[in-house]
Amino acid sequence: FCVAFFGCQYAGVVPVPVPVPVGFGAKAHYIFQLRRQIVASQALGILAPDELVDFARAAAEGTTARYAGGMAVFDALPDTRIDLQPLGAGMACYVQYSSGSTRAPLGVDIRQDQLMANIDGSITAQGLDEFDSGVSWLPLFHDMGLIGFVIGPIFTDIPVVFLPTASFVRNPKIWLDK
Repeated sequence: FCVAFFGCQYAGVVPVPVPVPVGFGAKAHYIFQLRRQIVASQALGILAPDELVDFARAAAEGTTARYAGGMAVFDALPDTRIDLQPLGAGMACYVQYSSGSTRAPLGVDIRQDQLMANIDGSITAQGLDEFDSGVSWLPLFHDMGLIGFVIGPIFTDIPVVFLPTASFVRNPKIWLDK
């Protein structure tokens, strides 16, 4: 996830993290929902974990997007160096979708300055420093999972241990084992 998310940003592409399907028999609904998000975000390409290739391809059918591949697509890139352009204050850095628990998921453009203000406020309010660390079971498409346990810790150099979300939900006391 992190390689794809930051790789998109480095390439000047706005990433749109979306949830993975949950539950048995949810394939048709997941593909329907993913297709709606593809259309709404005007996505041009989709990256998916290998186990979700069929879902991604099916959701992309009839849209502007094409399935770009699984994580192996990054292994196939040439090992060349380019100058990266930092995101400017008002630039979109990603699209965050709401959970859809009360209505269809809604996409929100997250701007670089808004994200940095959120992270700065969070770090300040929590009093985080180099002696802190984190543990998270939150999915990375979730705003708190992404901002609080991926992007924020990168800026603060705080290590984070990630527990698989599904494992935590089945057995919440596993964090005690880590």
